[in-house]
Amino acid sequence: MVSFSTISKIGKSIIRKAGAAAHTSTIAPNPETMRLDIAKFLDTDVFVKTQKEIKEFSKKIDFEHRLAEVLDKYNATKLASAQKRGRTLEILDNWKPEFGIRNSNGVYQNAINELSKQNGAIDKYIATVFPDISSETAKNAKSLLTKYLERNLDIYSYERIEDILKGFASQIQKSGKNPVIYVPSDEKSYGIIAEIYKKIAPDAKVVTGWKNLIDYSSKHPNTNIAVLDDCIMSGKSVEDIYNSVRQSCKGVKDIDFFACTACEKGVNQIKANIPEAGIHYDGQLRKTLEESDFFKELMITINGKEKKIQQDFLKTLLRCQDTTQGLATGSAVMFPYMAPNNNSIFAANMIESLFSGPRFAIKNCEKVGVSKEGKLEYPPQWLARLLK
Repeated sequence: MVSFSTISKIGKSIIRKAGAAAHTSTIAPNPETMRLDIAKFLDTDVFVKTQKEIKEFSKKIDFEHRLAEVLDKYNATKLASAQKRGRTLEILDNWKPEFGIRNSNGVYQNAINELSKQNGAIDKYIATVFPDISSETAKNAKSLLTKYLERNLDIYSYERIEDILKGFASQIQKSGKNPVIYVPSDEKSYGIIAEIYKKIAPDAKVVTGWKNLIDYSSKHPNTNIAVLDDCIMSGKSVEDIYNSVRQSCKGVKDIDFFACTACEKGVNQIKANIPEAGIHYDGQLRKTLEESDFFKELMITINGKEKKIQQDFLKTLLRCQDTTQGLATGSAVMFPYMAPNNNSIFAANMIESLFSGPRFAIKNCEKVGVSKEGKLEYPPQWLARLLK
């Protein structure tokens, strides 16, 4: 088997010679193609491995170029106030596409491996927030937090968002409503999602800003509108947009909202308060942590009685005591440009370690300090005795 370093040396030598020859040719040599040619003649396994390596590298570069192109256009033409806060392509600095890959069980194992490695983000979080715990409790804490990420971490890569928006474009076309894409504020994620959507559906009519929608709808009676966003969580933003349009834009007929993901609690609130609004989302509705199957499975039975000991332990670790409200619902959701504010404080800090964009883009993220919960012990001594 010939090593990659040998291939590299041979390749560099050939490329140097080819470079000299290129002065007399109109076609410049392609280093990656030459690298494959070299590998092909040396060893079949090396060729296959080299080919895979190059494809993965090309995919990563393609991803970065596509997202950078969207964000560059978005930043250049809009987002004036966000630019003042320093929002630039720095959000791509450490974005690694491999973190957005799920294994056959639907788990983001690459990201979790990075977070749970020795002296990694989880270890540092536990050591900072709970500095006085025993090694056994620290071990149990890490195990439970890792399971939490396996069941809750959800990463939306550019490709995933693009696929979801393609589905929405098809759904919109089949509806026959021919709606205007309404962007309420180009300073929020509405603008980024709209820019990606326009790459998919370049002929879509887009109206940005409330005043422009008032003007457009007054000239085009019975206008249908569609609002695209990345997530619906508490549902308050949807209600606010719906009510403002209904009050000011008399020419608007149907209003549909499309989101890459949505929280069950928020959607139920929208349906109760504004049943006329159309709500569309990808996949299953998100539950709050306490409503999730994962959380319910943490209930343990002792002497025939159900105990919340392990559930309370997790909530303390997440620093997410109120997990039933719109904010801090215990989720762990990540987009390439932002992490929403319903994430647990633990998840927000884990996501920040994967995603090195501007700190303001990680909502619900704060500098972790020592917990005020007092001494943390799991399992407590009385339970440890029962488990022996």
